Parts: sequence; structure tokens; C-alpha cells
Amino acid sequence: MENGTSREPLFVDSVLARRFELAEAEGGASCGFALGREKPETGACVETIAGGRAVFTGLGSPITQATGVGLDGAVTAEEFSRLENFFFSRGADVNVETSPYADPSLFSHYAKNGYCATEFTSVLVRRVEEHAVDLINPGDPAGVAIEGVGPAQLDLWVKTVCRGFSEHHAVTPELMGIMGLFGGSSGATLYLAKVDGVVAGGGALFVRDGIGGLFGASTLVEFRRRGVQRELIRVRMEAARRAGCEIALTFARPGSVSERNIMRNGFAVAYTRTKFTRELGAR
Repeated sequence: MENGTSREPLFVDSVLARRFELAEAEGGASCGFALGREKPETGACVETIAGGRAVFTGLGSPITQATGVGLDGAVTAEEFSRLENFFFSRGADVNVETSPYADPSLFSHYAKNGYCATEFTSVLVRRVEEHAVDLINPGDPAGVAIEGVGPAQLDLWVKTVCRGFSEHHAVTPELMGIMGLFGGSSGATLYLAKVDGVVAGGGALFVRDGIGGLFGASTLVEFRRRGVQRELIRVRMEAARRAGCEIALTFARPGSVSERNIMRNGFAVAYTRTKFTRELGAR
């Protein structure tokens, strides 16, 4: 909070961490529900297990994972077995995005069952009400403009964001289908960025429980270092403020250019999350 010229740091406890994790989990769950409705033959489904969301949207999908597990208290052996069976019974590896605030029992289950850490993610946050006070250089950098996306532009948004992710995820029809479901069915507000009138990137804002999730942002390679991401952050932060959000939330790989750019815009690392994995063949 602002108090004259001083600012109180945002203290993250287990209650707030649970809000962060479930804000993201609900976005993935909405995709699972939508895919299950529209294409039941895919076997897409969602279950609530040990306080989190387990989502299956196909083999190899980045959304096929569990999030928020262990933030409601101790995880029993029965719950953990149910979590594993959710994925193994569908021919998928078990991937669990795990907060360091999760109950210690969850980590004991990982140790007993041969899980390994396969990915780390910085969870970055900032208060929404600070945004208008101290964001550096607000305005229109180098001809960058951000526009809201209507249903007629959903396909363009999907193609743009997926192309921006291509360094980390292959642009497959399955990935584009999942992003289309997120964009069209999650309740997120979508944005396209343009540089001198040419589409250069995109992003989304997902609002849940007072948290404004700045998700799905990417910039096409040829438009990087032009201020596209900064403008996407600025516009979505303002939209989060108007929606009554208290805190903005986003994610990045530790030490990445994305993390650096996000921190330059007033975000701080709340904690580092770990993805724990057990491969199907390791059963």
C-alpha cells in the first residue's frame, strides 16, 4: 500500500499463495471443461484433488497437469494415489505445479514415489493500485498500440500468441485448439498488440477472486525490444484495476528476459514454483 512516499512490501502467506495458484488453476480447468463439452471424444476432463485442480486436455498438452495441490492441508496417501491415477489411467505422465507453501506431506509423497523436479517458475506479483503511481514511462512507445479482441479476431489472437511461444512449445493444431478454448471459453479478456499497425503480439487477462492474472502473453520475434510486452502489461493492469482486482499475477522462467521485463514494471518474485514429474514408464 502507498503511505505517503513509503510502500509496504506485499507479504505472501499460504492463504494468499493459494489464491494465486487457484487463479491459474481455474484458467486451465475452464479449458478442460470446454474441450470435454465440445469434443468429448478427446477424453478431456477436470477433477478437484487434494485442494487443487487436475486437468487432462490430451497427451503433450501444456495444460495437462495439476495445480494448487496441497494448499488445503495434509495430502493423504489415498488422495495422492487418486492424483496419480487421474493421469496414468489416461496414458499421461504426472506433472504437478507445486507451490513451496504446499503441505509438507505432498513433498513426502514425491520422495516416496520417485518424482523429480523438471521445471521452475517464478510467480511474480504486484499491487494493482500502485500501477498508475509508479509505472515507468506510461504512454505509447514506438508506435505500439493495444486493442481488445472480439470473437471475430479469436483465430488471429491464437495464431499470434502461439507463434510467440514457438521457442518453448511447438505450434501444433492441438496447442492452437487449446489456446482457442482458453481464449473463447475461460472468461479471459484478450488483447492484440500492434506496432505501426502490424500485429506484433498478444496477451490475456483472467480475473478470479480479486487476482488479475496476466496470462498468455507473447511477442513475435521480429517485434521484440520494441516495448510490446510493457504496453501489454500496462493495459492489462489498468483493466485489472477497473475490474476491482487487488493484486496482479504473472509467471516467468527464472532468469529469463521475460522475468526481467516484468520486474522492470514493478512486479516482484513472490516465490518460485516447482513442477514435479513422474513419467508413466516409471510406475
